[in-house]
Amino acid sequence: MLLVKHGRDVLDDSTSRADADRLADDLESMGPTFVKLGQLLSTRADLLPPTYLAALSRLQDDVDPLSFAVIEPIVEAELGVRISKAFDSFDSSPLASASIGQVHRAVLRDGRDVVVKVQRPDIRDRIRGDMEAIEEIAAFADTHTDAGRRFGFTPMVDEFHRSLVAELDYRTEAANLVALGEMVERYDRIVVPQPIDDYCTDRVLTMEYVSGRKVTELGPLAHLELDGDALADELFRAYLDQVLVHGFFHADPHPGNVLVTDDGRLALIDLGMVARVEPGLRDDLLKMLLALADGDGRQVAEICIEIGQKLDDFDRHALTARVVDLVARSGGATVGDLQAGAVIGELSRVSAECGLRAPSELTMLAKALLNLDEVARTLAPEFRPEDAIRAHTAELLRQRMLSSLRPGSVLSAAMDAREFAEKLPGRVNKVFDALADGRLTLNVQGIDERELMRGIQKIANRVTMGLVLAALIVGAAMTMRVTGVAELWGYPALSVVLFLLAVLGGVALVVSIFLSDLPQRRRRR
Repeated sequence: MLLVKHGRDVLDDSTSRADADRLADDLESMGPTFVKLGQLLSTRADLLPPTYLAALSRLQDDVDPLSFAVIEPIVEAELGVRISKAFDSFDSSPLASASIGQVHRAVLRDGRDVVVKVQRPDIRDRIRGDMEAIEEIAAFADTHTDAGRRFGFTPMVDEFHRSLVAELDYRTEAANLVALGEMVERYDRIVVPQPIDDYCTDRVLTMEYVSGRKVTELGPLAHLELDGDALADELFRAYLDQVLVHGFFHADPHPGNVLVTDDGRLALIDLGMVARVEPGLRDDLLKMLLALADGDGRQVAEICIEIGQKLDDFDRHALTARVVDLVARSGGATVGDLQAGAVIGELSRVSAECGLRAPSELTMLAKALLNLDEVARTLAPEFRPEDAIRAHTAELLRQRMLSSLRPGSVLSAAMDAREFAEKLPGRVNKVFDALADGRLTLNVQGIDERELMRGIQKIANRVTMGLVLAALIVGAAMTMRVTGVAELWGYPALSVVLFLLAVLGGVALVVSIFLSDLPQRRRRR
């Protein structure tokens, strides 16, 4: 009921900053599920006005830590060994404490520094109960509100639920760390801590310790020692690579999840939330980002229409006009002046208001870019995302082509070609059998049937005339060898008559073509 009460005001965009702050406080007091829901809503510029986006973006997932007496038996039960046997040392005080789990620093028996993330014991049951309530609210809103029918809250909640379930399984996060580590391996300034496989379960995650500070905690002196422009450029390049080439990216790169290491690199941590983009949509997103970088609003609008779901009240003209205006206003701004992620979020909002539901992947991309904007603004206020997109376009396209030429894709294409070649003769035979039996039908829509029949009749008449002329010529040629008959100009009279008829018929056919076809061509021009 709390969300519904606030929702009436939110969607009207007529509330004050105090109301937005009160919603954020209410969500924070309701527990981890609603905190994460608020964090997700903070990226939905298509749903909420800027006042609410700003309030929800400040939601922190910090809670009072559990005592070591609660944490110790969880770790030992999950690893199947006493902490003193598994670790050389294990700090009883956590480095950080969140609603789902808390992190402790430790040292393995072989001397490696690690961090151990331990899940809270009652969190799964609590989230399950919260999600049942949220799903009921979403279903009610979809059925009884215009906003629900326009935006489709149930699919959003389903996606949110799947994301939370994945975040509760630390083995999934460990696999995400490995996958992302492989993707960014070629970027010298980006590092991803890797999991320690033997010390990972679904409720305990052990990974390499990365010494560094959050981006937002850097002082003026530290900024002077960093190459902020190079770090921001490589971070954007790595994310474009993840989204547009691999279709797998870290969906929550907020400043708290990006560390500046002691050696001046950027470390990406906390991969509980990732997103995936299917190959066809990757191409569309690449074209959209390029069109945004070039200020081509009409192209952006066309891509939005292509990838979106048209509702009953879809208005193409209004969408195009508003997207062109949005892209024109955002062009040329630095990340310090305008958030690139906010532009994509605004595209989703404009699309929804014009009767077009944007795909969820676009929302996730907006969320990631929104967080990247904040990191880049801290590292290099004058950094321009559109310049990074242009600079890395050729590389992105090359990577996309190389990705499509991987052995699996080539083999799949070869198998499709083989299947086509094998089935083609049978399919052709079926078509000709249907044609011979009079069972072949053509289903043609959206044309003038009378005009079509006139055209078919005209073709049939000309084909018939051609056959008659051919018959006359063949007949004249055959009668040329007949002897003992009446002659005309030294040739058999019948042959001459047949040739004259063929000539007259040919001239008539040519005149008919010129008189009927040429005027039609001029009218089309």
